[in-house]
Amino acid sequence: MMKGTRKSYLLRINADLWEELNEWAASEFRSVNGQIEMLLQRAVDEHRHRHRYGAAGNSAAQQSGAPDVPAETTNAGQED
Repeated sequence: MMKGTRKSYLLRINADLWEELNEWAASEFRSVNGQIEMLLQRAVDEHRHRHRYGAAGNSAAQQSGAPDVPAETTNAGQED
């Protein structure tokens, strides 16, 4: 999709969540749609940044969101 074009998408969300988003959006002078788009863009940007630049010293598994498991809890190198 070319930058600047918009895609329409029907979103069904919980009424309480919509009300929270509506209040938040109004406090920032946005529509609910604009607020959701801003939040999604922020989340995508953060994900892209973490994926590209991950924290120093993090393993690929940690960067992918896999749980951190201490080495002593794994079975690697142990005999049965």
